[in-house]
Amino acid sequence: MTIISGAILSHTGVINSWITYFCILSGLLTAITFAYFAGKLFGTKIKHRFQHHKHFVKAELILNKSGNWAMCIGLFIPIVRYVLPLVMGLSGVQYRKFALISYSSALLWTITYFTAGIYFGDPILSTLHLLHF
Repeated sequence: MTIISGAILSHTGVINSWITYFCILSGLLTAITFAYFAGKLFGTKIKHRFQHHKHFVKAELILNKSGNWAMCIGLFIPIVRYVLPLVMGLSGVQYRKFALISYSSALLWTITYFTAGIYFGDPILSTLHLLHF
């Protein structure tokens, strides 16, 4: 919602589109980087606590089985995009691999949603304008 809202507002000229996109991308990169390093730093404590939780076990299985694709696609799924970097850090994925795949996926993800907000912003705003009596 934030990306699409930012794109709509920048498309209407309310805010600068380049600054808006840069802030959105840098916020996402910061969040996933912190989550990755939290997994690395607190890995043993977190892993011990959640190792029997069904969602954690499933996430590790998917990551081990599908690896790179799971990392790419995971950023397109709400909530998963913030948990996956933590699991990657817990699983011992090297930072270089994490950064290459996650950062490029984040770039693709934000560009996709920002572009969608720009192109579909006018119909959304028209609908909202009609709903506002």
